[in-house]
Amino acid sequence: EGASIGVLERDYTYAIDGGQTETIPAGTVVVTGSYRGDPLYNSVRVAAQMQTMKPGSSEAPVVTKQTLSGETLLFAEIPKDGQVSTISDGFFLFIPENQEAFCQVNEDHGDNHAAGNSVMIALQAQMWRAETVDGDNPRMTSDTLAISVPRYDSMPGIILEQ
Repeated sequence: EGASIGVLERDYTYAIDGGQTETIPAGTVVVTGSYRGDPLYNSVRVAAQMQTMKPGSSEAPVVTKQTLSGETLLFAEIPKDGQVSTISDGFFLFIPENQEAFCQVNEDHGDNHAAGNSVMIALQAQMWRAETVDGDNPRMTSDTLAISVPRYDSMPGIILEQ
């Protein structure tokens, strides 16, 4: 199973606890994909491959991996019996906290490398499962292939329906 990256084409509003709502604004970069399992015990992390070149050096770039901060929403159709532990075709939405990093990534790579900045080149979604609902002792249960991070202005549009 894979993940994809794109930009929300329009605002998406969803319900949270207590009947309140939250809105993700249009133009937000999101990572999407599918999952299986119990959303009460599962979480998604997104790891970024960062490439850095030393200014003025002809050495090969250094590639490192870091986990992105952000919010994950796990969606699933609630089965007729009401038991969400049997989700076989859920959908996740990861909203990276540092949206500006995606614009920097997609500026001229040469300028970023010349300044010694790290450039995000790929993402990988990872599914984690905890032993308890509180998230105790999580372990990675699956991951996707790495996906290239395209220029912001060429990312596909994503429309979420209720």
